[in-house]
Amino acid sequence: MRSTKPLWRVSVATSLDAEDAVAEMLSELLDTTTASYFNLETGVCTISIFRDQKPDSRKIRAKIAASLRRIRDCGLKIGAGNIEIAKVKREDWAESWKRHFHPLEFGNTLLIKPSWSKKRPRKNQAVVILDPGLSFGTGQHPTTSFCLNELVHNRQSGTRQSFLDIGTGSGILAIAAAKLGYQPVRAFDFDPESVAWPVKTPEKTGLTPNSK
Repeated sequence: MRSTKPLWRVSVATSLDAEDAVAEMLSELLDTTTASYFNLETGVCTISIFRDQKPDSRKIRAKIAASLRRIRDCGLKIGAGNIEIAKVKREDWAESWKRHFHPLEFGNTLLIKPSWSKKRPRKNQAVVILDPGLSFGTGQHPTTSFCLNELVHNRQSGTRQSFLDIGTGSGILAIAAAKLGYQPVRAFDFDPESVAWPVKTPEKTGLTPNSK
């Protein structure tokens, strides 16, 4: 039976430059593996470890602070260096990650959503159902979002417009282009995860799977 007891998280906020050094330090001090999260907007990298038992907060903070000073003395920019020790609820990670992927709308023309979303499209709104995978492209990243906006903005109804997607990743841009009426649409990639065709019914997208 899976434990429901809370976990204790020890985290250090640092810079991307010092990520590896801080992760190694925290792993060595607390004798366990670390998890790293980088916030693209703030530029802050958070290194965390999780423990079943409550750590000695005062002792751990003192050790981490001393180690951060040594890392800083080596010339690395630590950044904030904030230390946090908090109790966190256990989660079913196989399901909880899904909450980070919400439906995305691009005007009234295009809806991108994961398969578990119940959001209904607007009238005449093209829909792309795409679950996050190992290939790049869910619509969440600013570059993908920008390209999707451009596809919507530049589509001229009743006009033949072609689309070429080089390094297609998940295929999100090519699929969206086909749904919006671009023809012909061509997409290719050499990454093995991308070449594994992600669409079960390609005939509905107007695309033909091709791994070459």
